[in-house]
Amino acid sequence: MFTSQVIKTLCLLALAAGQRQDCEQDEVQLLQIRSDDKQMQIPGLDKLGDTLGNVVGAAHEIANQGIGQVTAKISDALDSIDKDIQEASLKLNKSVDSFRATANATGTVSQNLTKMQKLVTDTVEQMVPSYQATLDKIEAAVDTTKTVLSAMGQKDLLDKIDGCKSTATNQLSSLADKTQAIAQDMSAATEKELGESLKRMDSLLDQSVETVKSFRGSFNEHLATFTSSLAGPLAVALGDETPEKIGNLTMKADGVLSNLQSLVVNASTALQSCGTMVDSTLTQVSSGGFLGRIFKGIFG
Repeated sequence: MFTSQVIKTLCLLALAAGQRQDCEQDEVQLLQIRSDDKQMQIPGLDKLGDTLGNVVGAAHEIANQGIGQVTAKISDALDSIDKDIQEASLKLNKSVDSFRATANATGTVSQNLTKMQKLVTDTVEQMVPSYQATLDKIEAAVDTTKTVLSAMGQKDLLDKIDGCKSTATNQLSSLADKTQAIAQDMSAATEKELGESLKRMDSLLDQSVETVKSFRGSFNEHLATFTSSLAGPLAVALGDETPEKIGNLTMKADGVLSNLQSLVVNASTALQSCGTMVDSTLTQVSSGGFLGRIFKGIFG
């Protein structure tokens, strides 16, 4: 790999090459020597343009390879994350459908509580390692990007790409904590405490929806800042190709995070709906006699 100083030099040559066509004719004329019977050009002058063109081409290729590594690593991470989200969405829908097919008003409180606990285990609890996997992939992509940027002499951009990493760490960790709290609380719930457990679950699900919304906005903002800052230095070597090379990252990231947001929103809506079924079932099953009065006092 070329050192950062070489890449900087080549990029400067690329910038100079943009003015070569305007001044080349005058320079050639100045470097010509007139004799009595003919004009003699300085030896090797005819190859100067080709040599400079080769250097410019090398600068273009190096910059293209560098930005290729940046865009490819981030893009691959986003693709992998999106695949995980799609799989989680399918599992969520399957688990919710299974719960709704088996939970009913004729079941006992204990039976429906067990089904609700299984639903939480099969859905939100499985999101905890998914959030961690997403964070790991983002961190790996950012670290690789920073290595490439450093090699390209673009160390002033490191803080900007670090913003993506920090917001992912904070927000995804927050999502994981809330999700883990739901799973633990519901796992320990008893028939007597079921109503309060469902209320806490609803609150944490609502908070999770707000967290993923904030994550999407913050990550997109940091990524947009990074890509817009990266465009300037690389436009010297890549020219009009630069926006096409890096501009799509922001759009792609927003699409993936939109899918993540939809997953969290759908999980929240589904679990709250299923929780209502369990709570309603609890009241209906225990509507008569002594037990009915007790449960009504607890959940009514």
